Amino acid sequence: MRNKLPNIDDLRVFCVAASAPNMNEAAKRLEMTQPSVSLSLARLEKRLGVELFDRSSRPMRLTRQGKIFFKKVSQSVNDFETMVRAFQNGSLENRFADFRLIGSNSTSGDLMRFAVEPIYQATHRAEICFGSAFEACERLITNEVDMALVSKDLPEYPQIKSERVFAEAFFFLTPKTYTAPIKTIDDICELARALPFVGSTAEFKDRAYFDRFFEEHRIPAYSRLRISSEAPRMELVGRGLGWSVLTSLNLFAVRHLINRVRVSLPEVGLQRQTFLLFKDPVYEDLARKIRESIKKGIKGEIAPELARFIGPQNGFPGF
Repeated sequence: MRNKLPNIDDLRVFCVAASAPNMNEAAKRLEMTQPSVSLSLARLEKRLGVELFDRSSRPMRLTRQGKIFFKKVSQSVNDFETMVRAFQNGSLENRFADFRLIGSNSTSGDLMRFAVEPIYQATHRAEICFGSAFEACERLITNEVDMALVSKDLPEYPQIKSERVFAEAFFFLTPKTYTAPIKTIDDICELARALPFVGSTAEFKDRAYFDRFFEEHRIPAYSRLRISSEAPRMELVGRGLGWSVLTSLNLFAVRHLINRVRVSLPEVGLQRQTFLLFKDPVYEDLARKIRESIKKGIKGEIAPELARFIGPQNGFPGF
């Protein structure tokens, strides 16, 4: 039995079990029962002639041999799965049999609609869902989706490819009664001393971004309240109870409230980048088509509509 090679299914089960926090989670990721996972692992150990897991610990942990084997085999299993998907997808009338795209919450309604047509033309079945940028990246890393449209790149994962789609500016929102200029870092510091900052909640990537920005420039931004939705933040600012910051897309989503606040675009180079991320090279052409469709939608619809409310301030650098 030691000379018989293990099958790819058992290797895949091992890789998932080795990276999961426990067997229950591994079974969920594999969509298998725990006894089936245990049987697969036992079969693999029998064929290798070594124990890969220490079953006396709870949860089970990899043995020394298991750690070595996981390091050697995990990338090969991932490459094999990628190759099989590429072959299957490319062999069906040049259209993908299945395609799964996740978008971060900031790209949901107003932006994702431009991605639908190229996806529809390139696939037989497609699924589009939304979540936080963190959730979207996690699902891409674990192969739960094929592509992610997020305001985050993943250079720490060399196997993940990225297409930069566009950049958007950050607008500063203040009460109309606040008439001081908002152009420089010093102006923002004065604003922060005059009014409390109304920020976003922890699950939004922009919160960490601004925390770093404020710290780097020593801006005394004191946040009395953090709200996940843009509309209540606009309401508070309009009542003179604070100031806030929204990206171009965020501002577009609540453009009907813009007349209640003063909108300024400081000359401090603040931008948010949006990327299409994917693992499989077979999706490169589709990613480019989605990118061009989104850029066309921004240039032809979103940017002109936003300009009706904020004037000539350019919310999308490069357009």
